[in-house]
Order: sequence, then structure tokens, then C-alpha cells
Amino acid sequence: MAVEVLGVANLYSIDPLKRICAELITRSICIENVASILQAADTYQVTLLRTHCINYMVEHFAEVVRSEGFKELISVPCRPLVLLFLEEASHRLAPSHGAAAVVGSGGP
Repeated sequence: MAVEVLGVANLYSIDPLKRICAELITRSICIENVASILQAADTYQVTLLRTHCINYMVEHFAEVVRSEGFKELISVPCRPLVLLFLEEASHRLAPSHGAAAVVGSGGP
């Protein structure tokens, strides 16, 4: 319900209501709904909510990418948003340099 109100608040440029909706939505984020909330945050230009969604998705990467919500996100024309999430995840989840030996770079 708060996502729908967020859409109306965006339509009529009611920024205080957008902030209230974003705060409520942030508290309800879970594995199954984070992808659709990310899409709404991007559509309605709610930067803090979008950032929170990406952070949540990175923290719960394995579960999110297996969720139905994520499957729906990648099936719609949201490729730039999905790429943004994957880039952020790759930066945060990549092993640090020198942490592991490179496979196949052995001796003779």
C-alpha cells in the first residue's frame, strides 16, 4: 500500500509524503519484495530508498538472486538498474587482492 501512495506522492510532487512512504517501505523490505521496491524507488526517484534496497540486496545477495522478485526484475526493462546492483555487489563481494592464490598459476 505504501508503494502505491509513494507513486501518488511522486505524481503530485508531495515530497514530505514521499519521505514518509520511503521510511515505511524501508522497514518492510525483505528478500521477496526488495527487487520490486528497488524498481519503485528508481521509478519515483527516491534515492535513499534505492540505496537502501541495493545495500540490502548486496548483504543478502545469494537469497535475493534466487527470489521470484529478482526474476521478475530481470525480466522487465530494468537492465540498467540490475547492472547497477550487480556492479555494487561485485565491488563489495570481491575477494581482496592477494587473499587467495590464483588457480592455474602454478609452477612447472
